[in-house]
Amino acid sequence: MAEFGEKPASAYLSIHLVPCDAKSECPFYKLEKADEDQCVAVCTVTDRVLTRSSARKCLTLWRECPFYKLGVESSSS
Repeated sequence: MAEFGEKPASAYLSIHLVPCDAKSECPFYKLEKADEDQCVAVCTVTDRVLTRSSARKCLTLWRECPFYKLGVESSSS
């Protein structure tokens, strides 16, 4: 999506910024740097930037996420 220091185009930083240590075990979740200590979370299944509240769910509830299930199905095909 974006290079370091370059804010992702589809992110509204007031609702999308998350701490860069907000890591998830979901294989379809990735963090991208927005600035030195803040990141945005991205769902690679939907290719969209997640809001803070959605990103929090990815930390604990990712196995129940319909996008996770869709991603697993797609990758096994």
